[in-house]
Amino acid sequence: MRVFCSNDLFENGSAVVYGKRKPWFELADESLLLHGVPVTQPFGARWSLLVRALHKLNREREFARAPRDLEAEWALERALSAQLKATAGPGVPLFIVSEVPDPDQSRAIVPGLIHIDVRAALDAGPTCFEHDPHWNAAGHAAVAACLRVALRTDAVD
Repeated sequence: MRVFCSNDLFENGSAVVYGKRKPWFELADESLLLHGVPVTQPFGARWSLLVRALHKLNREREFARAPRDLEAEWALERALSAQLKATAGPGVPLFIVSEVPDPDQSRAIVPGLIHIDVRAALDAGPTCFEHDPHWNAAGHAAVAACLRVALRTDAVD
């Protein structure tokens, strides 16, 4: 099962997220290229929370100013999902759990993956932290309840 959240669109192809370096992917000629492995951190960021916080703040400001190419981000997302499906092998059911508020959900759907949309479950109340888009305990509980129902349906069998 793969959980896909809206921040995955830009994080899949970003070398730095939340002030820390991480592996990232690039889609070149329909091939996935993995970069940033092994992960290295600048010396100051390894030893100083202040330096790490400054790196994070700087990266967030850069991201806010940078233009985004949503079509390229969706293409990378589809390629990653397709690779996941290919790696799993035949006969292995894979689910993509999505909370992306995109009017064109079909951009995220990859043939062979079962799509479970949890947006309605997350609309049930305060399911994210106040200053953070990540799910809080109520959000996780709402998604778990939605998955329980979805995984019991005949469509998943």
